[in-house]
Amino acid sequence: MLLLSVILSLLAPARGAVRVRTNCDLTILKQKDEPVKQKVDSVLLVYPAADKPAINLQIKHLTEAGAIAARREQTLKRERFWLIGCIMTTSLISVIGAIFYRNMSQKRHFERLLFEAKRNELAFINSHEVRRHLSNILGIIDTIRSSDNRYQIYTEVEAHLFKTATELDRSIRNIGDKLNG
Repeated sequence: MLLLSVILSLLAPARGAVRVRTNCDLTILKQKDEPVKQKVDSVLLVYPAADKPAINLQIKHLTEAGAIAARREQTLKRERFWLIGCIMTTSLISVIGAIFYRNMSQKRHFERLLFEAKRNELAFINSHEVRRHLSNILGIIDTIRSSDNRYQIYTEVEAHLFKTATELDRSIRNIGDKLNG
């Protein structure tokens, strides 16, 4: 249909040309296998009164229109190629971004799990190790305070007090090592 309108517009009266009737039967032009020049010649058979120079000019314009259409088609193919390339690149970037986001989310999740495990371990050390040694020291001091002969009791429990204080120091150092490493 586009070719028919192009031909009719090209066959429109130019200066000194014979007016073309548009209500003629142009079913010949609908055949797609026929080359453009043959189609124009077929149209010329319908309009034998047209003069040759105007027809040659119209054929030249029609050929130029065909070349323009071919260039436009190549341009559209190139633009389609670039559009598909841009869509593929955007999709690839989106997939890479999603993978990166998932990896970062997993990293945060595992860091949170590690933090929870360390916190639970430190809570256990604090409630069992440190408090046990501190309770022992407080018990020894309470025994010394409640006795009548404090010096004699102190000399008897001094070794236990020193041992418990040393274990308390080791537990506190253990906590420091766990926090730093």
